[in-house]
Amino acid sequence: MNQLAGREVSEADMLTWSADLGSDCPVFFSKGAAYVTGRGEFVEDVPSPLDPTTRLLLAKPPVGLSTPEIFKALDLSKLSNVDARELMDQIASTRAVTQAQCVNDLELPSFSRLPELAALKQRLLQTRCFDTVFMTGSGSTMVGLGGDPNRVPDFLPQLVTDEGMFTAQARFITRKEGEWFRPSGLY
Repeated sequence: MNQLAGREVSEADMLTWSADLGSDCPVFFSKGAAYVTGRGEFVEDVPSPLDPTTRLLLAKPPVGLSTPEIFKALDLSKLSNVDARELMDQIASTRAVTQAQCVNDLELPSFSRLPELAALKQRLLQTRCFDTVFMTGSGSTMVGLGGDPNRVPDFLPQLVTDEGMFTAQARFITRKEGEWFRPSGLY
């Protein structure tokens, strides 16, 4: 819409305003890989720590979670003490992710509210199709990252037979500065 209107609003203003729409919105103004802090409104572009051809499987059960409820259930005494920047540096130096590096402090309260998520994560791990499996944000989407791309297609029909399960294979994207709105050209 901004482009059709003659680009009257700066990208910086759109990024700021997008945080009012939702905490997950500002990251879409990034070039792809980003270090995100605050509620999601502080976005810093970073070099992609992984090969752009790394495969992802997104698995979203038909049930969702209330983000405020998950944050209320978060036990601050059980927060991880790992440094996110340090994890990013480790991943970038090896160009690989281990399960131990996939830290999400919101998994525990999400799994306690919706045990099916913990079961889905275990199911994805047990397939041995992926290098790592983790939950996005406060849930309820699970991500299978990397692994043997030849095994994933065999596993998908089994996963999709679960009533209402949404699955999608995905890849990382990278865009040029100021081209957040352009198609990535990878699909």
